[in-house]
Amino acid sequence: MIKGNIFICALASIVLAWGCDKIEANENGLYEEYAGSAITWSEGTSITTNAGKRVFLEKYTGPKCPNCPTADDSIHSAQRQFGNRLVVVAIHDYSSFGRPLGEIDLRTEKGDNWSSYFGVRNAGSYPSAIINRMHNDNTFDLFMPTTVLSDKIANALTSALSINMEVTSTLTANTTTIDVNIEFIQKVTDSLTLTIFVMEDSIIAPQTMPNGSRNQDYVHNHILRDVVTDIWGIPVYADGHEGSRRKAELKYTIKPEWNKEHCHIVAFVSNAATREVLNVAECKLSDNSEQFNE
Repeated sequence: MIKGNIFICALASIVLAWGCDKIEANENGLYEEYAGSAITWSEGTSITTNAGKRVFLEKYTGPKCPNCPTADDSIHSAQRQFGNRLVVVAIHDYSSFGRPLGEIDLRTEKGDNWSSYFGVRNAGSYPSAIINRMHNDNTFDLFMPTTVLSDKIANALTSALSINMEVTSTLTANTTTIDVNIEFIQKVTDSLTLTIFVMEDSIIAPQTMPNGSRNQDYVHNHILRDVVTDIWGIPVYADGHEGSRRKAELKYTIKPEWNKEHCHIVAFVSNAATREVLNVAECKLSDNSEQFNE
């Protein structure tokens, strides 16, 4: 349980510069904060299903990237190998590779902010991927998501499990209620953040192919649509002791141009200082009981 006052922190910039405002519990003894949407924290429950370590893979891509379909093939193969232990998002940034080839524009400003922060835009190499936002010396461990992908995923899965987490979505009309449950398996002393976003599968839009041709009916999967929280997440209010449990709840309105049947909710917890992801969970938008498993 969390005692006393809780402070709400908002990220002022990409650099860790937090500004804090004190809040009090509401009439139900819960704590609410606002990070794009109102988020309520409460005592969590034990996670008994879909538990375990998962890997978060970000792929930075675009319709003008001829090597990106090859990376898509490798990622689909990895999903068949690792199942729901692998959570993937494809991010279209504002680089020249991300510019649309038709009317459908899959770029997002929030995804572009991530691309700039992790050094993708500066490197200029697409596709580019990062697993769990891990570092290689003093930089983020960016790589081409092709032949080395399975080895990197398998290696990430060997790291110790510090938290279990699950996410569920209950959809009513165009509004989803998102619940994220977090359970500490080991003691964690670092400050943590929770990030939630929406992605969509099966979007048909033009794509440059490896031979230089254009596929007008290319199927784009795992596309980042929006980040529900602040892009760097919100503080996880927990003492970090083994056995501690916390639950975050929020509501979010799905945009009418998205296909709700193809949307997913993704939540991940990361180290507030290093950005490294401790664990990630995914569920379908339209089903509050089924965890995604391809």
